Amino acid sequence: MPNITLSLVKLAVILSASQIVDESSDNPDVLRPYNDCLIEFCDSSLRPILPTKFSRVDYVGHGLFLGWSLNPEDKYQYGSARTLFTKEGKILDVHTPAGTKLVQVFWLGKAAEQNPNLEFAALPKEAIFRFITKDRTFGLCDANGDIVLPAEYGAIGQATNGKAFVADKGVFFTPIKTDSFYVFDCADRKLTKLPLTGIIRTEYFCRSEGLTAFDARTHQTRGGSALSHKEAESEKSGYIDDTGQFAIIGKFQKAGPFHNGMATVSLQNGQSVIIDKHGKIISPENLDIQDFYGDYAIARKIQTAPPQYGIVNRKFEFVVQPKYKCLIEQNSPYSPILSTCQDRYSKPVDFYFAYENSKTQPKLLKANGTVLLQLTTQVQFNCRQGEAIKCKNLQTGEDCYFNLNGEPIPNPAPESADELGRQITYHEIAPKRFLKSTSLHDGHFDPALWQGDHHRIVQRQNEWARFLREYDLIDMPRSKVIELLGTGVGYDPTTDRYTYVLAYHCTGGSFVVVQMKNDKVESWSLLDDGKQVSDWYKTNVVLESDTLNVLPKSK
Repeated sequence: MPNITLSLVKLAVILSASQIVDESSDNPDVLRPYNDCLIEFCDSSLRPILPTKFSRVDYVGHGLFLGWSLNPEDKYQYGSARTLFTKEGKILDVHTPAGTKLVQVFWLGKAAEQNPNLEFAALPKEAIFRFITKDRTFGLCDANGDIVLPAEYGAIGQATNGKAFVADKGVFFTPIKTDSFYVFDCADRKLTKLPLTGIIRTEYFCRSEGLTAFDARTHQTRGGSALSHKEAESEKSGYIDDTGQFAIIGKFQKAGPFHNGMATVSLQNGQSVIIDKHGKIISPENLDIQDFYGDYAIARKIQTAPPQYGIVNRKFEFVVQPKYKCLIEQNSPYSPILSTCQDRYSKPVDFYFAYENSKTQPKLLKANGTVLLQLTTQVQFNCRQGEAIKCKNLQTGEDCYFNLNGEPIPNPAPESADELGRQITYHEIAPKRFLKSTSLHDGHFDPALWQGDHHRIVQRQNEWARFLREYDLIDMPRSKVIELLGTGVGYDPTTDRYTYVLAYHCTGGSFVVVQMKNDKVESWSLLDDGKQVSDWYKTNVVLESDTLNVLPKSK
């Protein structure tokens, strides 16, 4: 039987890149699917600091961590309880109002905002927490559970410089009203309605240096006068201030956050430039420039074809000449929940991945152009992993590691497996603090995982691949199909077909359709957005989840 190759490029992209909100997480601010692991909090020697095992741990920042409980009724779902603890493993007592659940730490006070490196061994009295009700409305409370802001709102944005945007319930699902937005002052604990003069959509409620990016719709005004219809059509992204006034009228294709008095915006022609707080372009007109991290940014001269990238300083002078086909920042690997735009962009890039052309090997560069690590034909760069640089030796197939001085080091967190064959990995979530993740999978198909309401799990093609590898689907009796796969999201008695989800996405979904005949499986196929994207397979095959090739199943 010849090989059968299934071309599923779109499906691969969907399954690898989808970000699905886990309804059980109750946290719409963190779009992260459940990773099906038991999590332990460990020190730099990879020894557990806490006896408790979690389903997830977030690094809040300032030496604090938030653990998500296990679900006693379903190991493939998050539990509802949250545990806040210090880097030494001390549990911090946090309560929310009766009948509500803790979502996330919201604000840790002025001192924490002024000093990102400040760490806490106990909760500051100013600390505020975001909680959620059964009706999925949000509110704020202190550590004792006393209400700071009633749970009457549909969204509460991140606190930046002591202030945060708040929106009424349903504001994103109905025609937007200009009286639906507020600013909350964390220190004064005061909510102020914004007298917006136009219909806008804020960009993730991300304030930066007193300004918030927005996408313009209609009915904007400038100086009390309505914009013309032509202006309203042509003007797009801009900025509002904390009073609701338009600080920079929308005239950009996309507007980024401000840091150090500067922001990167995209013009209508696609060029990226730097503006000041008056909306004036301050970067040279011949430069296409990306965000500054610390004092440096990747840039290219727009008249150069093909594009060649270099690194400029804040005077827009090239400190690394634009000669690279590919130049990618490798930033700090730690991403605290409470980190702001200023926090992220104020930190310098640790190094850049630089690729000049097909005749040269890639290298890792410092911002001043110094070569940190020259890669060879035997060594391929993988990623920044904690305080280490992970590469792969192409001759042996093994991973190799270097420190930030480019010197070889042992694997700081070796992977292993337990007695059941479940994979154990380590992830450095904060300096000298690791998460030990033990997979719930032993490499075999799990009917409980497949049949549960787990559409948040992005990589469902792996489960389908395991099923096809372990079971002969063709000619399988109906009773066995239902035992292993369930009835899926729909059974059509007119065609005698069962449909199972591989992934949901913004334009529809990807599905497996199983055709029955005489109470046995006759064939199966794949659909994407309602269109068939594979043959009807009438013989048993296996799916390679990495390459998405479908091959005959060997006996």
